Amino acid sequence: MAWGNAIVWGTTLDINEKAGLMAYFSNDFRHLDDLYVSALDGNGQRQLTRLNTALWSELDLGETIIGTPSISHGGLYVRSDGHLWKITEP
Repeated sequence: MAWGNAIVWGTTLDINEKAGLMAYFSNDFRHLDDLYVSALDGNGQRQLTRLNTALWSELDLGETIIGTPSISHGGLYVRSDGHLWKITEP
């Protein structure tokens, strides 16, 4: 599952059908996992933890490299969340 830039990974931690809620971990590409709860249809998402918020605010991680580099037309292509680079021999 995904909401915006966030990814919900692995299995849901808990589903409470009587309450109509599920608990799960989620992250974006620049932050560690946090615990969330939402309705079973994904609405009403609420973040329960904010792990390492102080640490992440001090770090400048730059761009996030997404996916696997690919080779085509004599170059190596690498994509980030902001740019696409083609690396070739001079």
